[in-house]
Amino acid sequence: MAILKKILDILADHGLLVFFSRSLHFCAAKFRLIFRNSELQHAKWRSIRGSKAGETLFVLGNGPSLNITPLYLLKSSATMTFNGFTLMRNRVPWDPTHYMITDDLVAEDLKEDIPKMCAVSETCFFPLIHPSNTDFSKFIKEEENVFWLDPTHLGFRSDLPKCGVNNTVVLASLQVASYLGYSR
Repeated sequence: MAILKKILDILADHGLLVFFSRSLHFCAAKFRLIFRNSELQHAKWRSIRGSKAGETLFVLGNGPSLNITPLYLLKSSATMTFNGFTLMRNRVPWDPTHYMITDDLVAEDLKEDIPKMCAVSETCFFPLIHPSNTDFSKFIKEEENVFWLDPTHLGFRSDLPKCGVNNTVVLASLQVASYLGYSR
């Protein structure tokens, strides 16, 4: 039922041409993921499941409110940051625990900064192949702390690396936080 709603929403908001274009890209991405499934590192994912059980995580968006938020208070806290948080790094006295990008256009824009974030973050999460058929592994180097997501699923998922991105990186981060075992 969720897929039918998604189809109807795309048709209503963007028309038939966009629907067919997105459908073609999605099918191509899904096909490529089937053949690269081993790269989703299921054993690697299992190794981090529940590893943060009982801990607290601060999920930080990228809005302008960060400019007036006393982020220095999070120095000893676990944090999940996204996208352009790279711009905040010179203003905070800590490195993020986790870093994530799920948008292909944002990743393309930040491809120079992503390796820097991966170097200072405990774990990083990116779609291996975005539903738009963008292959993130072309500009994100495979590292021990990089975990690939399969974002071609809808809804909130607990069977990562299958992840419902659903138009927001924050929803994907909440799935990862739950998988890691954060309780607050």
